[in-house]
Amino acid sequence: MTQNRIEYEGWMAGDWRLDSFLGTRHGMAVYDSSSGSGGFTPERKAAVQLLMLDDDRSGAVRSSWEQATKCVDDHLLRVYETGETELDGRLVIFAAMEPSDIGVEEILAGRPISLDEARSLVAGVAGALEYLHQRGLQHGSVIPSHMHVAGDAVKLSADTISTASEDGWKSDMRQLGTTLIQAMTGVANGGNASLLPSPFQAIATGCLGAAGRPWTAHRVLQTLSGIAIADPELGTMPPVVRRLLPAQPAPMRWPFVAMAAVVLFGILGYWGLREPAKQAVPVASVPVAAPVAESTRARTVAPPAKSAASKSGWVVIAATYVSRQAAEGRAVLIAKRSPGVRAHVFTSSSGSRMSYVLLGAGLTREEADRVLRGARQAGAPRDSYVTKLTEK
Repeated sequence: MTQNRIEYEGWMAGDWRLDSFLGTRHGMAVYDSSSGSGGFTPERKAAVQLLMLDDDRSGAVRSSWEQATKCVDDHLLRVYETGETELDGRLVIFAAMEPSDIGVEEILAGRPISLDEARSLVAGVAGALEYLHQRGLQHGSVIPSHMHVAGDAVKLSADTISTASEDGWKSDMRQLGTTLIQAMTGVANGGNASLLPSPFQAIATGCLGAAGRPWTAHRVLQTLSGIAIADPELGTMPPVVRRLLPAQPAPMRWPFVAMAAVVLFGILGYWGLREPAKQAVPVASVPVAAPVAESTRARTVAPPAKSAASKSGWVVIAATYVSRQAAEGRAVLIAKRSPGVRAHVFTSSSGSRMSYVLLGAGLTREEADRVLRGARQAGAPRDSYVTKLTEK
C-alpha cells in the first residue's frame, strides 16, 4: 500500500468503512474505521489494516490474523474480522482489529519509560506471551513496534502469531528482555541489564537466559508480583516445551510426578495473582472505546494558544513525537474523539526538533493544573501532564 492511501478514505473493506487514514504499521496501511452505522445495528469502531494480496508477506500475515481471531486475552489486540476485498482494482487482505491509542515505539522515541510504566509493560507483554505459549503459539516479534496501549493495558499486536517451537518461545522471551532494557535505558544492549532497578534487572537477565534457559512468561509475572515460584528453573513450561522433553525411565517417575505437583500449585498460585498484575498503571492510555458523555464533550477546556506560549510558561502536553506529521495526526484524532479539547502542535527549534501535542500553553501553574483536570474529564489522553517547556 504505497499509493492512494488517502483516496481510500470512504471505501469499504468488507463491512468496515475506511473513515480516515492513520498512517502505516509495518508497511500496512491503517485506517480509523466503523461498521454497522444506521439501522438497528450499533456502530462499531476498529482499526482496519490493509495489505496487498500480492505482497510476499500476505500468506503469513493472513494466517496470523486468522489465528488471532480465536485468541481472547486482555493483553492481545483483538482481531474482530479478516477478509479479502478489492480497492481500486487491486486485491487486498484486511483485518478489523481493536484500535490502540498509542504505540510503545512512539513513546520510546521521546523518552525512556518510568518504573510504573515498565511494570505495566512487563505485565502486559508477559501476560500475552503466557496466554500464547500455554496454547502452543508464539508471537514472533516482541519488539516496541508491536506493542500498543489500548485503554488501560499494554497489548501485543496480532500480525506475527504462529504455531510455536521451542526456539520460538525462547526467542519471544529474549526479545522481551531486550525490549525492557531498551525501554528503560534507551539502548537495546543486554549488557545494560545491570543498570535496571529491582525487579526489572532480574527479569531482563532471566529473559535473556544469562543463566541458561530463558525464563518463562509465568516466572516473569510471578517475579513482577514479588513472589518467587516453587521451581524457578522451569516455572510453568509451555506445552510445546513439555512435549520436547525426553521420556523418563521408570525409576525416575516419582520425582517427576512431584515436580508436576509443584508446577500445578504454581499455576493455581498464578491465577490468584494475575488480576493485580493486569491492573498496573499503564505506559500511556487514551480513552478511545468508551464514548465521552455529550455534556462533557460540550466543554472547551484548553485556552487558545498565545503567540509566545510555547516558548515560556507552563504547558499541558498530551503527546510527544519525533515527527511533526505524527503529532498533527494525533492532534486531529484528539479533536475528533474529544470535541471539547483544543489540541495544537508545537515543534521545538532546538537540536532535538521534537513535536509536542499541547492542550494549553503560556499558562501559570494553577491555570495549567486546571486545564489538565478539565481536559481529562473531557476525554483527553489520561497520561497528559503539566510541565514547563522553555525554548533556548
